[in-house]
Parts: sequence; C-alpha cells; structure tokens
Amino acid sequence: MVGYARLGETEKVCSLFEQMLGVGVKPDPVTFVVVLNACVRAGFFEFTRSYYELMSKGYGMTPNFQHIVCIIDLFARYGQVDKAIELIKKMPICSNAATWNIMLNACNNWGNLEFARKVFKHASVEKNSVTYVLMSHACAGGK
Repeated sequence: MVGYARLGETEKVCSLFEQMLGVGVKPDPVTFVVVLNACVRAGFFEFTRSYYELMSKGYGMTPNFQHIVCIIDLFARYGQVDKAIELIKKMPICSNAATWNIMLNACNNWGNLEFARKVFKHASVEKNSVTYVLMSHACAGGK
C-alpha cells in the first residue's frame, strides 16, 4: 500500500485496504496513516473522513499525532481553516512547525494573508526555512 501511495495510486490503496478488511485483517495505526495520507493527497475528502471515523469508531484506535495532522491537512486543503485550527488547539501533543506549515500553505492556496501572518507567528518559533519560504509566498500573493 505504501508503494501505491507514493506513486499516487490512491484508488489502489483504497482497494487494497478494503480487500484487507474484507478478509478480516485488522489494520494498525500505520496502515491508517498510509490510507489517510493517500486520500488527503488525492483530494478524497469523504473517504478520508470515513476512514478516520472507521479508525476510531470501528477499531477503537485513538488517533495519534500523524492521524490528526492528516485531518488538519484535509481541512486546510478544502479551505476549512477554522476546523483545522480547532483541531490544532485540541491536539494531545503540542503542535510543531510542520503542522503550522500546513496551515501556512493553506493560507497561500486560499489567498488569506491576514491569517497567514497569525499562523506565521506560531510556525516561525522553530526557525524552519520552509516556514519562511511559505510566508514569502503568502506575501507575494500565492505560490
């Protein structure tokens, strides 16, 4: 599944995942990270949300940092910045520059410079060069 995910073959990832479930193989947290990431990157909003729910409600797994970041990325890509920020604030583990960079990238995609300035304050704490590049793009008017 990881190989297909890296190749951008999200339909195959989902198909293999469904086959796995169909034969009674219980997915682990890593499997869900692969599936969620693949779905987010492909823009499969509803699949991502349903797999995330399946993980917690169907298999009783508590979402870890990587799972939550996938959902933050999902909301950010679809312009649901408020929901993404809400999740960041509720994260059981402190957010890091990568999480805030997702939000900064969303600000670039959605053209929200004012919000980008607020996000930059959180993201720049770790002095990550990616953060500064993303902010420069926001100031320049997008990607």
